[in-house]
Amino acid sequence: MTCARCGYVREDLTLSDRVFVCPKCGWIVDRDYNASLNILRRSGSERPLVWSSAFYRWQGEGVKQEALSVRAR
Repeated sequence: MTCARCGYVREDLTLSDRVFVCPKCGWIVDRDYNASLNILRRSGSERPLVWSSAFYRWQGEGVKQEALSVRAR
């Protein structure tokens, strides 16, 4: 995974790793949020990013339940 802050590429993450910690710049962030910033940047529609302290530390765990099924009528 690429650090959205400094661009360092970390290749040793597994799917069970929910937090991305960059060994180069020290940024600690939820891995999904980091990935979304990388996707936004690659789409070419990136807006200036404000690095909020709310995203520096992960405060929860991943969802551990299945999504509800939706039936078509």
